[in-house]
Formats: sequence, C-alpha cells, structure tokens
Amino acid sequence: MLCLLGDVTRNPEHYLKAWEVSNHKSARAQRSLGRLYLDDEKYEESIQCFEKSLERNSLQYNTWFLLGFAALKSEQYKVAIRAYRKCLTIEMDNFESWNNLAHCHIKLKEKGKAHKTLQEAIKCNYENEKVWENFLFVATDVGDFQSSIQACHRLLDLKGKYVDEEIMNILVTAVVNNITGSDGVPASKHRKKLQELFGRLTSIVTGNADVWRSYARLLGDGHSSDQIDNDKAIQCLQKSHRCRTQNSDWSKDVETCMVIMEQSIELSKAYQLVSESKTSHREAIQLLSSAKLMLKTVHSNTKLQHGEFENEGTTKMAGLQLQLEQELQNVLTLINKRKEQDV
Repeated sequence: MLCLLGDVTRNPEHYLKAWEVSNHKSARAQRSLGRLYLDDEKYEESIQCFEKSLERNSLQYNTWFLLGFAALKSEQYKVAIRAYRKCLTIEMDNFESWNNLAHCHIKLKEKGKAHKTLQEAIKCNYENEKVWENFLFVATDVGDFQSSIQACHRLLDLKGKYVDEEIMNILVTAVVNNITGSDGVPASKHRKKLQELFGRLTSIVTGNADVWRSYARLLGDGHSSDQIDNDKAIQCLQKSHRCRTQNSDWSKDVETCMVIMEQSIELSKAYQLVSESKTSHREAIQLLSSAKLMLKTVHSNTKLQHGEFENEGTTKMAGLQLQLEQELQNVLTLINKRKEQDV
C-alpha cells in the first residue's frame, strides 16, 4: 500500500516507510525508490537502492538492467558490466544488454571483449543499425578487416546510403601495406572483397572526394601491373578531383586551394605514368591532354585568386604553384614526344 502511494505521489518517504515496515525485506520498495532517484538523475542513490533490491530478489531482469544503466551514466563501468552480465544470464537474447555491455568494454579500452560482445548483440538483432555501426568501429580497431567489410555492406543494406571515410581509408591502408589482421590473415587477402565494397559504395555515394581518392589508392594509383586497375585508378582520381573542384569558389580558400593543388600534382603524375604503358599514341595523347587541361585550369585559377604569393601564409602555395608549372612542362614534353612518334 505504501509503495502504491509512493507511485502516485512520487514521494520517496513512502518507499522509505515501506522499507522500514517490511523490516528491510521489501525488494519492491528499494526498486521503486531506485527508479525514482534514476528519473531525477541521482545515479549514486539509485545504484544503492537497486543493489539492496537485488540482494532480496536477484531474479529481477529489469532491475539489473536499470542498475547497469545508472552505473553506465555515472561512469561506474565495472558495476555496469556486472549488471549487464547478470541480465544476460536471465535473458540471453536481449541485444540491448549485449550492446550496453560492449559499450562498457569500449570505455574501459577492452576492445577484444567489446568485439566479441557486439558479435553476440548482432546475433540477437541483425537489423539494428547502431549495433552494426558500433561493430564496424570496433572490428576495424581490433584488426578484424573481414568483419569490417561485412559491416559496411550490412550498413548499406540497412541505411541505403552509408559511408565512413576514415574507416574506408584505414581498410585501404591495411590492404595496401598488407597488415596482419587479428585472425592472423594478411589484409591483402581481402583486396578483392574491399574492391567489391568500393564498387558498390561508389555506385551509391558518387560525390565523395575522399572515397574516390581511397579507391584509387586501393587500385594502385596507376602503379599496378594490371592495366585495367590503372585505368580505373585514373578514373577514380579524376572523379575525386572533380568532386573537390565542382564548387566554383574552391580557389578562394587557401587551405582548400592547396589540397586541390596537391591532388592535381598527384593526378598529373598518374596520367603520365599510365600514358607510358599505352601502346596507342592516340590513347596516350588523350590522357596527357586531360592532364594538360587540368593543370592549366588549376594553375590559372590559383594565380588569379592569389597573385604572386607575396604573403607569408602562401609560401607553401607558391611552392605548389612551381610544382604545377613543372608538371605542366613534363606533360607538354610527353605530348610532343608521342606526336613525333605517331608521325
């Protein structure tokens, strides 16, 4: 009766009175008092109440869950882990408990445990976007590259459009540098699967310069022994460059301008490299002509906006401008050479 009165009035005195009357045996009184404190964000007090309630009746799933939540909010992660583990002994297939347990392990920098816990969370709820996103971050962090690729595909299934540029860059770095994964398998073994992921991703997310740049790097930036990959890499670099320069005001901002100048130099070198492998003079000249047009456009726009780079803040830009000029000269030389051979 006193607990019901407390529920209606939200007066903690009624729960305390019920606790006294029961001779400190009423799990209900402490559970309700703990919930009241939790609603008021008095986490320490709520933890104490939930602990007392559970001492009287340890089979209260909701109370264990609330204890975990209160401990999580007050950053008492070990207490939260104990609570969520108890939840899972009562209700094994509750994905929220698995997910929150993983969150605690992440906070304690126990990445391996978080990884295994999130795998269990996914089994319980295969459709939850947030669980998959958490799993993607943790799998990548621990070096489970195969699972990272799987998680990216699953997030595309669930969201329709999803990209994390940093994760994609990490995966490319792992494959290109042949880093050994957590399963002992060299990351280069996942090259084909990662290329398939990039193929799917870039068919959906078409305007992301960083994604196109990472894709080009995965394909070898024009240095591959596979001519098809070199042609694809050039296309990716072109699209990345186009994404960055599609804003007509790109040359007005110094930082943006320098990024584009650096990427223009990279693209120019790739054009030259791939053109060398072309037996057809016509194809080679087409590639080099694209490089020439791109370099001239970037060179003229930066010079128009920033003059002769007299300010101290544009010293680096001045150096990049000189590199652009040198690249343009190299391209013109190669074009003339190819024309002479084509006679």
